[in-house]
Amino acid sequence: MASSKRQLHRRQTPWALLICLLLLVPLLAACAAPQDQPIKVVATLAPLADWARQVGGDRVQVTQIVPAKTDPTTYTLSEQQRQAIAEADVLILNGYNLEPWLDEISPQTASESLITLDLSQYLGIRDTGTRTVVRTPLEGEGPTRTEAQPVYFPPNIVSPYIWLDPGPSMAQRATILIADTFGRADMDGLMVYRHNAERYNGELENLDNWIRREIRTWPRVRVGAKDLLAMQMTDRDWHYFAQHYTINLRTVATINTFMPTIPAATPLFTDPALSHSEQLRVIGLRKPDGVLDPLSSESYIELMQTNVKIMTEGMQRAAKNEPKQFTFDFSDS
Repeated sequence: MASSKRQLHRRQTPWALLICLLLLVPLLAACAAPQDQPIKVVATLAPLADWARQVGGDRVQVTQIVPAKTDPTTYTLSEQQRQAIAEADVLILNGYNLEPWLDEISPQTASESLITLDLSQYLGIRDTGTRTVVRTPLEGEGPTRTEAQPVYFPPNIVSPYIWLDPGPSMAQRATILIADTFGRADMDGLMVYRHNAERYNGELENLDNWIRREIRTWPRVRVGAKDLLAMQMTDRDWHYFAQHYTINLRTVATINTFMPTIPAATPLFTDPALSHSEQLRVIGLRKPDGVLDPLSSESYIELMQTNVKIMTEGMQRAAKNEPKQFTFDFSDS
């Protein structure tokens, strides 16, 4: 009997050790050997820089190029920032034409070992261009027609603001991409970066759930016999946000182009560039129900919370001004 117990104990011991080792893996990953120097990371925009800090922790040194509340398309690089790019180990950019000044950087000035993560190559929608050959009639002597060169229609960018969707296919995927990119520059820290990304994505899931709770309080626009969750804007900057939360987003120019048409009282939001009454009057817009800034904060979560609160206040204000155009019955939501 004692011999049987000893044999059973021997069979169980390897499994117990294996389970203990598996439980220790996350702890060992979090305690990766410290570096001599943190890897140098340059992130072009505030949301990207915040993600980089969250994922990299003290293993990275992040330089942010464009400050919050600043239009990146008109930004001018300082000499110090040019030098930071030249010395960087990793460059994180948004793409979609938001950083035109990167074209000014000569490839010769960057480190040969520079690792670049262009998020536009992995996230977002870019309508593809088309090519066509046309025949052009000619007058006078000689050939009556000629073959034209192929005509290329450049891709149409739906929206460059890929960070406005905090869900798993956009912001949460971006943090994983950043973790793996850091791992290419610092293999010893790969598991740390992935662990940090998973932890931060938990915070983004909480943000996502909070936004959904906020949206449930928004009034619906009455369109015939239906109640529609809708808003209108001057452009499609918030396309990914609207898509993720199933919001009917209409730009002012196309508000009645698609069916069903929506009332003019539908909440209107603009960006900071069109926040002044005189500018709105010139282009024929009424006073907006809120001004949204996709680059309003250095903190990504704070940025999203601030803008969603503005949306909530604007939605409720619009419904208060035109109560017959809205409903608060969410029984079918």
